[in-house]
Amino acid sequence: MWIIHPKLSYFMRMKNICNYTSVTASYKWEQVLNDFNFTINSNEFWVILGKNGSGKSLIGQLLTNLLDITSGDFSHAKSIGYVSSSNADHLLEEDVLNMIGDPENLTDPGQRSEDYIIEGLDESEVPKELVDSLNMSGILHRGVRQLSTGELQKVMICRAIMQKPALLVFDDPYEGLDVASREHLSDIINNIDKTEMSVVLIVSRLDSILETTTHIAYMEDGTFPIQGKKEEIINSPTMKMFFDPVITMPEELPGQQRINSVNTDENENVISLQNTSVNYGERKILEDFTWNVKQNQNWLITGPNGCGKTTLLSLVTGDHSQSFNNGVTLFGIKRGSGETIWDIKKNIGIVSSALQRDYKVSVSVIDMVISGFYDSIGIYSNYLQEEYNEAYKWLEIVGMQHIKDESIKTLSYGEQRLLLIIRAMVKHPPILILDEPCLGLDPINRTLILKLINYLASKTVTQIFYITHHQEDKIDCITNRLTFVEKEDELFDIVIS
Repeated sequence: MWIIHPKLSYFMRMKNICNYTSVTASYKWEQVLNDFNFTINSNEFWVILGKNGSGKSLIGQLLTNLLDITSGDFSHAKSIGYVSSSNADHLLEEDVLNMIGDPENLTDPGQRSEDYIIEGLDESEVPKELVDSLNMSGILHRGVRQLSTGELQKVMICRAIMQKPALLVFDDPYEGLDVASREHLSDIINNIDKTEMSVVLIVSRLDSILETTTHIAYMEDGTFPIQGKKEEIINSPTMKMFFDPVITMPEELPGQQRINSVNTDENENVISLQNTSVNYGERKILEDFTWNVKQNQNWLITGPNGCGKTTLLSLVTGDHSQSFNNGVTLFGIKRGSGETIWDIKKNIGIVSSALQRDYKVSVSVIDMVISGFYDSIGIYSNYLQEEYNEAYKWLEIVGMQHIKDESIKTLSYGEQRLLLIIRAMVKHPPILILDEPCLGLDPINRTLILKLINYLASKTVTQIFYITHHQEDKIDCITNRLTFVEKEDELFDIVIS
């Protein structure tokens, strides 16, 4: 079987999988690597770490022949499997181009997940062992556009593994996966026969350095200042500083003096869902669900991939088509009673993978932050000098002021995520919805963002709604919890505590 991992013999002759010596490479005519050296041999499992913007995702692009090598000696792997957020975005974009009607049109779910996984292979179905290991039985029949971020990640991983490439490259594959799925994925990667497939894992978290990792490389400014065997690199001063950063908060956040209070209903609820139900065809997401949110409450929302966390919050943001025929009251106004979507959005800041995918305009870094004042994707009117000044101060907090005039298209996924977070915070919204905000963030920026969220909620009127699969991402100000608990047949109970 392709997934069984035999006991490796270190006496086996090493085979070169790919090699890059003194390589200079560019992407879209811009030089991104210079005098770069890296070699992968059979039986090796590399983990690549680095700060956001250090260039670590460029390694995935180099290995998969997506960069233009202009000088140096190199040999690519004969066959490559590649899982990355950019691949997921491309898949969804293609699927939307073939879409009939709107994305929730159940008569046109798009390409079925299983068909995408086995596309081009001599397989009639996905092997049961792989389906069970990733807990995918309930999503194979669904269209890729109907999947949650974590579910789509599973589909991409499954497809890459089934292609049995010589080199398997994962760029932050754990991000968006629930706890059980992360454990299953670790088991799968640990048990891959490294004599058949070498593995490169580009990650942001310490617990992603797996048991069978043989080598670690640390990326900085487009090069590897340290790389080598795991036991030599893991305890180095560089690694300790990377995973245990010291972060201090400013005395006051930009615009903190701004007070953005909201109305409540007759029961003093900021948000009220009464007997709310959401169905996709015969699949029930929410059924007769009641949830009341008071002022000053901050909520942690957890549950398995695909349980309905994002659907629940899309009712709050007004982005879900079924919010009009449900008992949804926001800021004292019942949905469908004449309010506009902008009446809702002016009180809400949001961070999500869907918004990051939709933010396609090529604006400058500082303009992206300023767009948070207007709840727009891009800037379409003259803004105030005060707004520019506040946006610049937010960039200073996250250390990005030096690239304020660069296009967001030149940034890494993690850097774009960081901008999306401060874009949501810049107007000090009464409600801040954070759907896996730390996806792709390095330990330094993740620590910074968690501290910023806690500071914002404890020092201002902003209420936090935080979705995460990572229990270690703790925020002290959050004392209320909503948990989706799996029952059977893709149904979930909701426990409020």
